Amino acid sequence: ELEDLVKQARPEQFLVLKLAQTLPTNTKVVLKLAAQAPSAEGSRLAPAQSLYAFSTYAPLRMTEKTCGYEGRCTRYDAMLLQFNNTLAPEQDLAKLIEVSPKPKHLEIQISGNSLWLQSPWQADSSYTIRLPAELRDVYGQTLGQPQSFSFNISKSSARLSFIDKNLITLDPSLPAQLPFYTTNF
Repeated sequence: ELEDLVKQARPEQFLVLKLAQTLPTNTKVVLKLAAQAPSAEGSRLAPAQSLYAFSTYAPLRMTEKTCGYEGRCTRYDAMLLQFNNTLAPEQDLAKLIEVSPKPKHLEIQISGNSLWLQSPWQADSSYTIRLPAELRDVYGQTLGQPQSFSFNISKSSARLSFIDKNLITLDPSLPAQLPFYTTNF
């Protein structure tokens, strides 16, 4: 990666610093180039001090866990776990993440710093999610310690609905029937 950047740079117009030790995580770093610093490009000196600032990434940690809306998680909702860093996409999540009791047809997806768990959850149940210490981010960091937490799945609200159309026309030559769907009636 560094070699590619050096190859793409204009000859004698770049600066490479080799660190004697690894920078600490979650730290703001300021690089100061002193005023009157000499240049390899000629006799002209730097007119003023130059500052370059950047931050190192933080240790991987989960920042939020949610399910459903307004604190109510139903069997149709996805569980969302958010992290402070982007998660490494090439992990075998089905082997790493444990859900108990084991749901049918569990789907786990990574999207950036988010981890989504979707399943037809069982209403009036509690599911425990166990994240392993080995869960990694794109920087190669792990959670360091396993984490465990629970989501309570409540019943869906009672609902009566017609088919997914705004206008329903019934054929007068057919029997008078109107299809509808119910939830928890």
